[in-house]
Amino acid sequence: MTAEPDSTRLRTHGSSRRGGARRWLAVAYVLLLAASAAWRWNLPDHEASHDDTHAAANIGRWGNNGRLGEATARLAYREWRPAGNAPTTLPRVLLLHGSPGDGSNFARVGPEIARSGYHVLAPDLPGFGDSQGCAGSLSMLAQARAMLEFMGEGRFHVVGWSNGGGVALHMADLAPDKIASLTLLGSIGVQEDEGSGSYYFEHFKYSVAFALVGGAPELLPHFGLLGSFRERTAWVRNFWESDQRPLREVMAQVEAPTLILHGSRDFLVPARTAEHSHAIMKSSRLVLLPASHFMPFMQAEESARYLREHFARHDEPGVAARTDRLDLSRPRVLKGRMDRWLERTREGVRATPWWAQIAGIAVLMLLSLGWMVVVTGLLVVGLDMDWSVALVGLFAGFALQQAGLWAIGALRSRGVMIPAREKALRTSRADWLRRLQRGALGEGFGSQFVSAMRVGGAFGLGLARAGWWASARFVAGRCLGIGVWVLSSFLAVVLAEVLLVGGIRERFGLPGVAYTLVKLILVAELAPMLITRRGRQHLLAILQRIIHYEYWPMWAFYIPLGPYLAYLAWKHGGFTTFTCCNPGIENGGGVVGESKSKITDALPREPGVLAMRLIAPGEPQARVRTLAEIMARDRAITFPLILKPDVGQRGFAVRLVHSHDDALRYFQEMAAPAVAQAYAAGPLECGVCWVRRVPPGSDGNEGFIYSVTRKEFPLIVGDGARTLEELILAHPRFKRQAGVFLERFAEQASRVLEAGETLRLAQSGNHCQGTLFRDGADLITPDLSATIDRLSRGFRGGLDVGRFDIRYESDAALRRGEGFQIVELNGVTGESTNLYDPSKSLRWAYRVLFGQWRLLFELGAWRRSQGARPMTPGGLWRAWREHGRARSGRALAD
Repeated sequence: MTAEPDSTRLRTHGSSRRGGARRWLAVAYVLLLAASAAWRWNLPDHEASHDDTHAAANIGRWGNNGRLGEATARLAYREWRPAGNAPTTLPRVLLLHGSPGDGSNFARVGPEIARSGYHVLAPDLPGFGDSQGCAGSLSMLAQARAMLEFMGEGRFHVVGWSNGGGVALHMADLAPDKIASLTLLGSIGVQEDEGSGSYYFEHFKYSVAFALVGGAPELLPHFGLLGSFRERTAWVRNFWESDQRPLREVMAQVEAPTLILHGSRDFLVPARTAEHSHAIMKSSRLVLLPASHFMPFMQAEESARYLREHFARHDEPGVAARTDRLDLSRPRVLKGRMDRWLERTREGVRATPWWAQIAGIAVLMLLSLGWMVVVTGLLVVGLDMDWSVALVGLFAGFALQQAGLWAIGALRSRGVMIPAREKALRTSRADWLRRLQRGALGEGFGSQFVSAMRVGGAFGLGLARAGWWASARFVAGRCLGIGVWVLSSFLAVVLAEVLLVGGIRERFGLPGVAYTLVKLILVAELAPMLITRRGRQHLLAILQRIIHYEYWPMWAFYIPLGPYLAYLAWKHGGFTTFTCCNPGIENGGGVVGESKSKITDALPREPGVLAMRLIAPGEPQARVRTLAEIMARDRAITFPLILKPDVGQRGFAVRLVHSHDDALRYFQEMAAPAVAQAYAAGPLECGVCWVRRVPPGSDGNEGFIYSVTRKEFPLIVGDGARTLEELILAHPRFKRQAGVFLERFAEQASRVLEAGETLRLAQSGNHCQGTLFRDGADLITPDLSATIDRLSRGFRGGLDVGRFDIRYESDAALRRGEGFQIVELNGVTGESTNLYDPSKSLRWAYRVLFGQWRLLFELGAWRRSQGARPMTPGGLWRAWREHGRARSGRALAD
């Protein structure tokens, strides 16, 4: 039955207290913001820095088309003169920094050039550094006009680093007679090489930057620690007010001797920009160094050497420019097919318009989030895709997915039963109504960082129909969450790719890259979980599941068994020898696909054996009628009762049903043959693993109890303050299987449990369904052994090994061999489940596992000597495959 949210309960559990705290926090925030604004109002606009190289001059205020009035502004600059301030006849050298930056960026390069007799000037361009007060435009063209006024008459060499290269190009275009030589140092070039290549998309990026670096800090009471709005946004204004589209024509017309000095590993301005600039500028020489973008810092001496050589050649006018190309970057040779394929892919990425790249990423994001973050990161790191295009594509894809899930949820809430993902269909309307009432904004943000809730959140919003205000708050939180998730995941993946992929590919080839990509997917999914408390709790649970072997996937836990099975197969004459065991159970003694009802029918008819009644496949309503007929004939089977597949393992699709309506819902999900069985309340449960002894023992028993597993059902107690989800995530053990519990109690996950209220989290005695297994060797007694041996001897057709799943009244009664009921019997693949006891070591667990399989092969060899025939490997494979195909219903049990 669906429980609608109780708004009264929500209020009684601290909502008013939380509301009061929020109001006080809001008041404190407003007061701090006002105090911060008042403090910053009285701060000086900019505190100038001073050193021995610092100076200042007054220049006009300039725009793109000329001077703006007669007012002047202070321009700060650094200068380095020849040794002893000796007079020089050499042209001056003008060093132009990038954006953001200032003249101090050349603190290592400037003195190196001055040693060769040059007078070197490195201004803080208008709007930057100590020239913050300069008004007018901050575009590259306006700055070029300002620099021409600053330099005055006479020839000079000009060096433009990064964005400063655009200023230098405009200077060479405006006053070609003044330019002795031009150097583009890690410089920008044509518009097509700038990020996405689109003027309009790039300016969209700058508008976002304005909001983030300009507006966002204004919402924080930082008391001037984050600088003024003008200081923070000067570099953004420089980009916003500049236009690179004319630079192609400018470069084609510049005749000044030009050195293009660029780093082959430049990740801000790719080396292809320098290649294109060299192709356009007829009087240019290209030198590629094995360097990054930050040559003035990291290759100062080498950069200065090339600059001095270039200057010396053109100190006097009329010397022909060099137009050669020098590549010192150790260019990578395309050795194999993969290299050539990557190069073709890189060219394809460059040729694809930015809008097509965004659309492609967004559509592919619908297939796999983690994979697309990794692939997009690879495109950015290795194939020259613009990072902002990648981020917008990822955000658009995420938003598209979320909008689709919301639409599906909204339609299904109105009775339009369109298909949806299974994870979405498990979402509870009642639960999400409750969540949206408690805090829609927080839920929208927080649920983004847990993969299990990401789908359910958007789908639940549509399903809940909570009203426009709650929906708007959720959408705002979700958009913020998507932005943070995409950015954090993308940055983590890109950093990991930069550090890992290249070196691993060189050392280990394609297999190493494939292995690394799998790890990168984990980084993409797990790194953002660190941002929220809920995410960190889920991440901690994931790590604990890795550490504790009881939670390992079956295939991973069984890997060490493989070599031992090969040894047993060699020793006993075949890999499938163990399938000769249990001649009374089909499919190799119960390897896979055996019928639970047939096994139960083969047990002796004793009161302790709970009968099963088979319900054949058919229409759900017809199967409910069959169930009603069974209940009418067998008074022992009454509600509540157990419904489960006749063929199943590990608690798959086991349900405790309380009514015919519950049964109908079950049969609508589970179409395979089912069994109905009386519910044994217990209250205790254990698994008893029995093994035949050959020859029989001296105690008269044909076999012995190999192990007993105690099964402790998870119980959680409310505290009147926390929700069920919060209680589970805070529990040292339950958090490790939070996904199972929260799916099982989807309608109650956000409900606050009353103080002292106890909730049982699992009904099925299966470890993967949430039950704790402990070794129960203390329960083994001669009386219990004799009782289990009698049941095993009476099994029709012969039983050699099996695990009895038992509900019982008390430990004392079980030790006497009484007071229990057999729920089911499992064959040769009925594990000795005491090996999952968390108090035991991994070595102990493998000793139990290896010992059980040794006995299976020994008994199989004995049966084969009596005439039994094992399954063929092909038959065993076909049985597993058929079992997988025939399974129906949800794996989650009650």
